[in-house]
Amino acid sequence: MSSIIDGCKEHFKTQADMQYGVLPHGTTVPVSRFKASMSPEALEELHLLVRSAKIAPVTYENDLGDEKFGISRSFLVQAKAAWAEYDWRKSEEYINKYPNFKASLAYENHDYDVHFVGLFSKNQNARPLLLLHGWPGSFLEFLPIADLFKRQYSEENLPYHIIIPSLPGYAFSSGPAVTTDFSLDDVSKIIHSLMDGLKLGTSYLIHAGDVGSQVALRLANSSSAVKAVHLTNGISSKPDDADETYTQQEVEGLQRVAEFSRSGTGYAIEQSTKPATIGLVLATNPLALLAW
Repeated sequence: MSSIIDGCKEHFKTQADMQYGVLPHGTTVPVSRFKASMSPEALEELHLLVRSAKIAPVTYENDLGDEKFGISRSFLVQAKAAWAEYDWRKSEEYINKYPNFKASLAYENHDYDVHFVGLFSKNQNARPLLLLHGWPGSFLEFLPIADLFKRQYSEENLPYHIIIPSLPGYAFSSGPAVTTDFSLDDVSKIIHSLMDGLKLGTSYLIHAGDVGSQVALRLANSSSAVKAVHLTNGISSKPDDADETYTQQEVEGLQRVAEFSRSGTGYAIEQSTKPATIGLVLATNPLALLAW
């Protein structure tokens, strides 16, 4: 293990031109630089699958235009045309503008390669800030934030070490072991081991949304190292002693939540109860995944 880590450190010494890309001193897990680069064969296969995908005929439900019953057929037609001409290489260039890494983490007798974007500060007082995406999002949604920090701060005065991981099974991170069940508790433990391995795990802050919010809550409840959590999807149950007196604005908010629970969570029910079925269906064609 020590020889692997020493090799990684030596590799990073040659990356003087990579701003914000110097790992914290004392990193204890193998970390390697990562570059987004889809093979020409994989890219051609993707384009072939998108172009050859058939779209279902017009129905009452998919032609309403208000998305009451899901996305419209016209949207999918336009999306297919746009995707068929999409230049993924430009996306790779955008991703590779940032310091990308992969950490090799062992958990429950399985090895995980966890991808992350890291902006590391040379400021001795910098606080680690962990940004967690959700589904169907990815680490990409936080890159504009990384841009903002890079514009406002140099490596020397950046107030945070910014860590933007791809959750296990998302984007460039490897998926869970196929021999065991896998839950958000497992995700949270893997993410904390990433922070620990980067020598940032004794005290850090978290911002998260969607599924990432649930990971963040588990991290906060299981580790005193998490000093603050900010969520964009803070779902909680009603306390037994809740005040039943509501303002009109609160009543309207509760009504929106009730309506979303009634008509907007069908996908979550399907994914949580029959993940094998929906997983096999969505893997048949990228356009099916896009529609879902």
